[in-house]
Amino acid sequence: MFLQNSTWVVLLPTGARTTFAGNGSFAMSDNNYTLIGPGEAARMTVTYLNLQAATVTIVLTVSELCAGSSGGPRSVPYTVG
Repeated sequence: MFLQNSTWVVLLPTGARTTFAGNGSFAMSDNNYTLIGPGEAARMTVTYLNLQAATVTIVLTVSELCAGSSGGPRSVPYTVG
């Protein structure tokens, strides 16, 4: 029941807003990808909504637009709560 009552709202650097309900596992579709140039920064806001208290772990995975010599995507976990 806990996951069924969960909602994730993602505000992208472009200003687009995407909402995901339920299981807490989601990925952006290709049309929501944002190009962040070398040395640039971008803000993405994730809001978690549920009537019950929770500890939330977010794993952010970043990939290069074009395959390069970096060795592939990088993931960083963040725990809030």
